[in-house]
Amino acid sequence: MPDTTFDDWFAARLDFNRATAHMGTTYGTGQDVATGASFDELNPPEEFDSADFEDISGGPMDVEAPSVEITAPADGTTFNQGDNVAVDVTATDDVSLDRVEVLFDLDGSGAIDQPGETATANPTGGNQFQAVFANVGGPDGPRDITAEAHDTSESISQDVVPIDVPEPSGVGMLLAGVALVSALRRWRRRQQVK
Repeated sequence: MPDTTFDDWFAARLDFNRATAHMGTTYGTGQDVATGASFDELNPPEEFDSADFEDISGGPMDVEAPSVEITAPADGTTFNQGDNVAVDVTATDDVSLDRVEVLFDLDGSGAIDQPGETATANPTGGNQFQAVFANVGGPDGPRDITAEAHDTSESISQDVVPIDVPEPSGVGMLLAGVALVSALRRWRRRQQVK
């Protein structure tokens, strides 16, 4: 006699992917769509199939993951410190998309855990989406942009594009230094006039 409380292998049905009614004793009893009769989930009617699932769930069974592609920026694009990064994404699903998210290590910390580093992409028409990350910061080096397409069955697909954030150029640093020296000289002159 199997243990009805802890014997999962006795209660679990390994064909659960065909319909939620086959998931053992988790949901109690089911109902035969054709006849309306209740049945014990351990002994569902043999003719219960994907069409029955679609009748119960109100829509088609979504068994395919969505497709997603980052269309801009291109692999290896360079963004300087302070730049904004606009990410264009194409995403589709055979049934229905739920959302498109874009992840980017904006501060260069090596983790995507700060506010503003995960964005829900906005639809721009058709199967096109866009997310914008403002003011790239942090250390120089390669970083990845990741786009995720989620469908209504919570299947997820990803596309990754590497970009580069270089050190500020020597010319830019020189110009910033010249501007600072000039500002200090003006301040000193004002102080001497007073």
